[in-house]
Amino acid sequence: MEKIEHRAVIKFLTKQGKNAQTILNEMETVYGEQCPSKSMIYKWHGLFKHGRESIEDDPRSGRPVEATTSDIVEKVEKIVLEDTRLKKKQLSALVGVSDTTILRILHDHLGDNTDYKEKGRTITGEYYATILEKLKDAIKEKRRGKLTKGVLLLQDNAPVHKSKVAMAALHTHGFESLVHPPYSPDLAPSDFYLFPNLKKDLRGRKFSDDNEVKEAILAHFEGKDKKYFYDGLEKLIHRSNKCIQLKGDYIEKEK
Repeated sequence: MEKIEHRAVIKFLTKQGKNAQTILNEMETVYGEQCPSKSMIYKWHGLFKHGRESIEDDPRSGRPVEATTSDIVEKVEKIVLEDTRLKKKQLSALVGVSDTTILRILHDHLGDNTDYKEKGRTITGEYYATILEKLKDAIKEKRRGKLTKGVLLLQDNAPVHKSKVAMAALHTHGFESLVHPPYSPDLAPSDFYLFPNLKKDLRGRKFSDDNEVKEAILAHFEGKDKKYFYDGLEKLIHRSNKCIQLKGDYIEKEK
């Protein structure tokens, strides 16, 4: 009965126009250790926000959902267009399909901007040019007006980045590539910040297939707030200043 009470409170506060984080804070104050989990609050807040009225569990029919029907894909697309900030688990709860299915729909049908390189595929200039095009589309979708103001792109001096086809793509999309010191491969936030933390999170875990790996990666980054990414950029500023002091020398061990 306790979970029904919690859902009723979440529904009431959602209808008052409060966001999920505010609801979490207020419920932690009232319920203390008995407060429902953050994921549970965010899940039901999303459901009520998008029109759900019942606070009861859905009946289990025992029948698997046909995840990739056009109706399901259209439903996911409609919800995503209404609120692009929804997380994968919230979409899963709203639509009534598994996280894996949501991942497949986003990637295969709705153009998820995350790129997963196929096993055995070589990264060439042509391949990198397609990544730049995806980046342009993502910026156009999520940061309206940013393309017209100009985009500064930080990339190292890998041959594929300097290939003719990649440079042509940069010019076509209106990106400006920042000058990167030839002997400092340690100025990429993905290499010194994002990937090491991701590896720590995934270390020791076992996955049965590629989809489970993709889910774990998405869950890792979905759990990070804006400050996490801002901290990575702050470290980039520190490393860049250090690189200038060392006249472009290698600084990987610098914190």
